[in-house]
Amino acid sequence: MFCTKCGERLQENAKFCVKCGAPVANINSNSVPAVSSNSLFNEPATEVELFDKKKKGMGGLIVALAILALALAAGIGAGLYIFVFSEDAQYKKCVAAAEKCIDDEDYEGAAGYYLSAIKIKKDDEDSYIELAKAYEQIDDMDKAIAIYLKKV
Repeated sequence: MFCTKCGERLQENAKFCVKCGAPVANINSNSVPAVSSNSLFNEPATEVELFDKKKKGMGGLIVALAILALALAAGIGAGLYIFVFSEDAQYKKCVAAAEKCIDDEDYEGAAGYYLSAIKIKKDDEDSYIELAKAYEQIDDMDKAIAIYLKKV
């Protein structure tokens, strides 16, 4: 008798195939053994058939890789969010914009950006000093003096 799944020769009265573990069908020993297409004359499975069996078992691996890719994308997204939208990043953007306004001699614009920076970081004396200097440039000495008296 031969295994109907893999074509392995079976021992008399075997209940399972020793090669693939498939249950042995109770067939009459006088009948012609049933063999699968890949086991004719007890030949091993072809490469295509082996690949198909391996491919079926790769579903879990594909799911795991997809989950890993999503976790990686989420981590990158969170990092970018922190980098772009964190208070420190916003503060640096305000100060950079204020410095550009100073370079362009737009002191009112610089004062606005320094005020925004101060709202983010209230304890940074440099922003207060630069704000006072901007007020001096637009001849608003009362505000400049008030800032100097409070923070310097």
